[in-house]
Amino acid sequence: MIFYTYLWLREDGTPYYVGKGCLNRAWRRSSPPPGRVLVQEHPSERDAFVAEIFFIAYYGRKDLGTGCLMNMTDGGDGTSNPSVEIRARMSAAKKGKPSPHKGRRHTAEARANMSFAHKGKPSSQKGSTRSVESRAKMSVAHKGLPSGGKGREVSLETRAKLSAANKGKPGTMKGKKHSAEALVKIRAASLGNKNCVGRKVSSETLAKQRASHLGQGKGRKVSLETCAKRSASMKGRPSPLKGRKQSAEHVANNRAAQLARLER
Repeated sequence: MIFYTYLWLREDGTPYYVGKGCLNRAWRRSSPPPGRVLVQEHPSERDAFVAEIFFIAYYGRKDLGTGCLMNMTDGGDGTSNPSVEIRARMSAAKKGKPSPHKGRRHTAEARANMSFAHKGKPSSQKGSTRSVESRAKMSVAHKGLPSGGKGREVSLETRAKLSAANKGKPGTMKGKKHSAEALVKIRAASLGNKNCVGRKVSSETLAKQRASHLGQGKGRKVSLETCAKRSASMKGRPSPLKGRKQSAEHVANNRAAQLARLER
């Protein structure tokens, strides 16, 4: 197939539209008379796109005030740099409409093909860092907005689906160990973390936490297999409280909690 770049000319000979095409694209119903159509053939479609971009840049676009062409984009494969008017039309056309992929699911074959295509390729974001200006804009855009999951309640049906999907699967960190370098980074990141250090939990939050934990584990029986696994995982490890002393306030709180349980 032969690809070409074409120019539509006004009566005075100046071009008013540049396009890329094949077959009868340049001589469709809306085209000017054949005598006002200039065609330049190219060895490939890519070369035709490159020529289209060149001609549009050379003659300039009327909507941008840079030239005499009626083109609304910079040409090339797809819609590149559309005008403000075109962007507004595209936005208005999509408003209120659901995503074309909503409710659709990729087949197992399609997922396998996508997985194979991405294997061995680094992430598109790997090694890239956002500028200070970009981070500042993102911070301003998110200020005052609640967390994406805040206040949401997961339905029982969704919980059942999540549970069924994860059953029999090992934990993502099972069998993995952080490298010495990773541990150093984690410790360094934790030191002076404003999210934890010096933060005081309100009495209301403490009451909610206590209420949510009451009765948890009550009446449950741990299987011998689970007991054996816990015992094996703790063997040879020192107690996390070894060498630590609890404050007098902490001890008093523990005693009060134990007495409250006994009274029930």
